[in-house]
Formats: sequence, structure tokens, C-alpha cells
Amino acid sequence: FELINNDVLKVDLKNIIDKVNKPIILNVFGKNNIMYSRRHLLSNFDDYFNIKKDNEVIIRDNISKCEFLVREYDLGSVFFNNMYFNIYKYLNKFNDNNIMYYLIYPFGCSFDDMVNYINTGDFDMSDDGFMNKKTIYKLGDKK
Repeated sequence: FELINNDVLKVDLKNIIDKVNKPIILNVFGKNNIMYSRRHLLSNFDDYFNIKKDNEVIIRDNISKCEFLVREYDLGSVFFNNMYFNIYKYLNKFNDNNIMYYLIYPFGCSFDDMVNYINTGDFDMSDDGFMNKKTIYKLGDKK
């Protein structure tokens, strides 16, 4: 089986699911991993500025206004999109005969946070990734 990447358009994802010849895993919910570094970025920062160590912080880019969750683990630092990736509302559009598993990936959030999110329906804290946004690979693609 194969895990389908979640950075494709909804129409392309539907096409893949309809035509695939092996069972797939579809990522449905979680926080997308944006970047990984083997370095302990938070510890290095905390040591340099001699401040209290924290293995999880939220940073905000002032230009894009995007927020990122940064977590430090034994093997390095991981940056997540602070919005939940959520395509639950599209599942009825896909041929589920070819989907072996639906992946709910709470790696970037705690289980309690995920359950609270689902129970409260606070869908302003979610993003459907590239489901409806064409990816621009080169400047000539932008029209």
C-alpha cells in the first residue's frame, strides 16, 4: 500500500484514488510537517540567550502571518503548520474501495487537542492544504 501525499489538488487526488491499482492510505487530519532539522534548534536558541528551556513553541512569521508549531525531540526539531490539515468534508467524493486506511495523524498535536477540536467543530483552525489551491512550480505557471 502507498500513502498519498496531501499536497495535491482535490481533482487530482480523486483521479489518483479512482485509478490506483493497489490499496492506499489517505491522510485526512493532522498537522502537516513543514520542516525537519537534526539540530536541536530550540535548545540552541535557549542556551544562546540563557533562557528557560522549552521543547515546544509557536512562532509567527510577520510577513505571511503564518504560525508554526516547533517541537524539539531527541532526534532534532520539527516545524509544523499550526493549522490542522483537515479534508474530512471531501471524503464522500472519493472511491473508498481503493482506500485501505484513513490516516488521522496527531503527531503535531496531542490526542486531547485533537478530540477537543473534533468535538467543538472549531473548523476555523483547519486548512484543506492544496485541495483547492493550484501549486505554482515556476513563475511562468502564474497567470
